[in-house]
Amino acid sequence: MDTRSLAQRMVDAANAINASRKAEERRNAGLQTPEPLCLPLPNYWVTDPASAHLPAIQHWSHPFGDRGNPLRQLTLLANAERGYYPLGRNGFWHLGVHFDAGTAGILDQSQVRCVADGEVVAYRIDTRSPSTRYLFDDAQVERPFSRNFVLVRHRLQAPEISGLSAPPSLTLYSLYMHLEDWAAYRQDQTLKRPAFWPESNTRRVKDTEKDFVPGLEGLHWLRCRIGPNGGAVISGLARGTEVTLSGTGSYRKLENIPGPRQLLQDGALLGYVDSSFLEPLPRGDYRIATWRDDGTLNVRPSASVEGKPLMTLPNGTEVAVSGTGNYRKLEWVNQYVHFDSLLGEREPQALNEICVLELPVPIRAGELIGHLGAYQDHGDALPRRQLHLEMFSSESVQTFLDVSRAWAQHLPASARTWLKLPQGTPVVPHQTHFSATTPPRANTGTPTSSADLHLPKQLLEGLGADSKIRIPARDGHAGFTWYRLDDLLHGSEGQLLAGWVQVEDDHAHWHSPWDWSGYAAILNGDSLESCQAYALNVQGILPSERDRARAARLADLSDQGPIRSRLFDLVDRERHEVMTAEELQQALHLPALAQSISRLAIYSESEWHWRPGKWDALDDLFGHSSSSPHHNWLAEKERIQQLCWWNEVAPRLGLPVNGHVWHLHPVGLMGHFNAGNDENDLRWLKVPFGQLTFDTEGNDVEDESNPLHRYFSRVVHWPGGVSGVTIGRGYDLGQQMSSELDLDQAGVIEPLKTWLVDSQGLTSLAAKNRLETASREILLIQITRKQQYNLFITTYKRLEDDVKRICQKAATIRAYHANPNIDPEKAWSDIPDRIKEILIDLRYRGDYTPTARSHIQSAAYLGDAIAFGRALSERAHWPNVPQERFQRRINYYESRN
Repeated sequence: MDTRSLAQRMVDAANAINASRKAEERRNAGLQTPEPLCLPLPNYWVTDPASAHLPAIQHWSHPFGDRGNPLRQLTLLANAERGYYPLGRNGFWHLGVHFDAGTAGILDQSQVRCVADGEVVAYRIDTRSPSTRYLFDDAQVERPFSRNFVLVRHRLQAPEISGLSAPPSLTLYSLYMHLEDWAAYRQDQTLKRPAFWPESNTRRVKDTEKDFVPGLEGLHWLRCRIGPNGGAVISGLARGTEVTLSGTGSYRKLENIPGPRQLLQDGALLGYVDSSFLEPLPRGDYRIATWRDDGTLNVRPSASVEGKPLMTLPNGTEVAVSGTGNYRKLEWVNQYVHFDSLLGEREPQALNEICVLELPVPIRAGELIGHLGAYQDHGDALPRRQLHLEMFSSESVQTFLDVSRAWAQHLPASARTWLKLPQGTPVVPHQTHFSATTPPRANTGTPTSSADLHLPKQLLEGLGADSKIRIPARDGHAGFTWYRLDDLLHGSEGQLLAGWVQVEDDHAHWHSPWDWSGYAAILNGDSLESCQAYALNVQGILPSERDRARAARLADLSDQGPIRSRLFDLVDRERHEVMTAEELQQALHLPALAQSISRLAIYSESEWHWRPGKWDALDDLFGHSSSSPHHNWLAEKERIQQLCWWNEVAPRLGLPVNGHVWHLHPVGLMGHFNAGNDENDLRWLKVPFGQLTFDTEGNDVEDESNPLHRYFSRVVHWPGGVSGVTIGRGYDLGQQMSSELDLDQAGVIEPLKTWLVDSQGLTSLAAKNRLETASREILLIQITRKQQYNLFITTYKRLEDDVKRICQKAATIRAYHANPNIDPEKAWSDIPDRIKEILIDLRYRGDYTPTARSHIQSAAYLGDAIAFGRALSERAHWPNVPQERFQRRINYYESRN
């Protein structure tokens, strides 16, 4: 009997796998490329120090917030104009995905979001993106290209199993390439800045400020005052105004605006003041004398008493003046503004260089990474906006997959959230009479699927009742379910199939994400030279006859290489066509093929690793030589070198200096785990307590055509009256004191989180105005059902504590309890739970007033269900309660008795 622990057996198995695979991989690599690959195969039970401190990924997000099913997210990538995984339009292997003009009509690409929880470890922001100078018809043209990027480190870890050692984990990196430059942020002040940039000395007036300032009309202002402790108001700053400050405390001095806006003209200060009313200050400036009787000093348009005053300055205002004589020119007027009314501006740590952060900055899934930058290839008529997104690991993904698969065998059945429909699954075309009594039936003529397809459980559970037919077990036969699945599976000719598939209870292929079903690891031994030769051969533009035979041999190497061979196996088993980006793009329109391609883990050199030799090897193919230079090819190599960042970043992050890493499909990986994410599971609409309150504080109707949609609670709203801005089921920002902590704990992320925090304390019309001036982006953001659930639990417990406090108050006990000397704790514990729920619901809506207590508190203390119900049902006691809420309370209370 093997007496080793499960964990030890798994370690030994992994080590055995490592040893055999290492030899095999080196043999394969030697056959496929003149440069032997050196594959790192670490022991996964030793945590990588680089990510040991990182919490494991808990949340995932699409880079543009798409919440569609993961199959749609994959097929959507077929709309990109270029840059598919794992092959680009230029013929080179491309181990990331692109979002560009082709996907812009489907996705909101206004900002790039982080795909998973992690930490920002490096980035680059140029003042202005560089450009490449190409030659067209002997004329030079400039083509800009963004080389700005953000690199985020993550830790992917399997779920823990009680009694076993640490689960297998993998250090991952996500890369966001071709982002916007600094000039764009300077030109567009509304462009939100990433939170991982450090705060600068520059701040901005919040868009919630709405002070009135005499003499300034037409806008909302932040008041400017005369001293560090506040004092008289002299001017105002419009919302969004950028300021730099000095000092500390509640009011701080403006350093970039010379004086009141009433006196500003072209950035300079107008006006003269009577010098006889100025008191010198120790530092050389002046103060308007505080002993003056009229309290203000006129600012004259010229150095005389003539003319209507431009404005008045209060006594005590600090000024700087120039000139001599009775009237002196104003050069500066000190102004102080309320610091908490300003938002901190963020700026990159450095410009025009790669920032590898000494202290990485935590970032959560869905938080802002940046915005799409401009990129123009030499053949493009205009710059395009595009994102290159990729995910990679320097650790052995193959070993991680093997160990994870062993680990997954001991996870509970509830972890199996993916259903595999194997190749050959019959798809019965729909007929209107199908039902539980006349279900679909497959026969020899029924079309069958031509590829494996993995479906997330949530997709099946989300199908409507008309798309499910349940056949229960009977007469010794197992039960099964028919699901209507349209345009997910495809047939032998590549046509999408529509119809019903049968899933048996006992024989269905259910998998955990940690089974990595359908994933395959591939070593790329294809050189750039052979890859480019293949592309030129397909285009029929191989070089001269002298070199054609050599180029053809190189093309054959790529054709028989491991990646292209695997793609042929998936897309074209008979090898009817060549394997190009165009062929790959067509395959990506089919969900099963898009998914299979996304489950290829590829070990290859990063395209961001600069090694001149690998690019110089292409000189002959492009017809370049020292005697006959190819100007545009030389320019292209210079651009590639500027785009590369690996050599500078890798040594400081512990990444392989040779650039060889495992690449994973970023959208595929995100969907692989996000599909099992229950953030929007229906179970989050049931709460452990306070269901009455939860149900009456909103609904989950997202359909805008439905009249009930106006009560949809997972977007920001204002319930009216004295309420504040509200999110979820009654989380009222007007009543909160620590909203930032609550929102963090609930998982609400930017940009909504900051907007909500800035709404704290606003009630009534102020809250209404706050909502009416919110951006469309804020108004459209939906929190998840789970986030709503978390906020409700937080609020409900807080209000339950408040009701308990009131019930335990000596004054309340004396007024309404039969025993005024009862222990306060017992006075509360004696109240039946069903009555407590009503009391808390009353408090939630603001109905638990002294007047209300005069009607119900005695019955609550006595636990008199009949008397309490009678008081609750007396409409005259509740004149300000809406009829629906009034009736719901009665119905709920009666149902609990």
